[in-house]
Formats: sequence, C-alpha cells, structure tokens
Amino acid sequence: MGFNFLTSTKACTKCGKKKPLEAFSNRRDLLDGYRNDCRICEKAQHHAYYLRHQEEIKARVGEYNREHKKEIADYGRQYRADRGEELLAKQRPELG
Repeated sequence: MGFNFLTSTKACTKCGKKKPLEAFSNRRDLLDGYRNDCRICEKAQHHAYYLRHQEEIKARVGEYNREHKKEIADYGRQYRADRGEELLAKQRPELG
C-alpha cells in the first residue's frame, strides 16, 4: 500500500484498490501531495456524513438563508443582471 514514485499510482486506504494519482484529491501537507483515500471513497464518506447529520445541516442552512435573505436576493439580482444574455442563451439555444 501507499505511494509508488515509479508508477505514479497509489492505493486507497478505504477501498484498498490501486489507482492512478488522478483518482485522488490534492493534499499539500502529505508527502506525495495527495489524499490517502480516493475521490470515490471521499465522496461516499461525505455522503454518509450528510445522511447522518441531515437535519442539523438543513437547519443550519435554513437559518443562514433566513438571516441573509436580502444579501442572497441582491446577489441573485446582480448575477442575473451581469449575465442576462448568457443565461438567456443557455435557456433558449438558437434553432438550426
């Protein structure tokens, strides 16, 4: 297991599979510069955390949105004003 400097592969500590470095997220504080778990296992871990803490997360986000309602609305208005033509082009592509 671990990092192989010759083949540029690394074994995931969660699933144990040997994968190319592109399958790992960056982490500068580690010797090889990559996380020890692959992106797939990392995503599964984040999803499991969300499922375990779903109610707390939703409550926290809802509270933030209520407290910052005006700022969020202002940002949305400004975003649409700055990118109006671009957004319309995405919604209604040219025919032909």
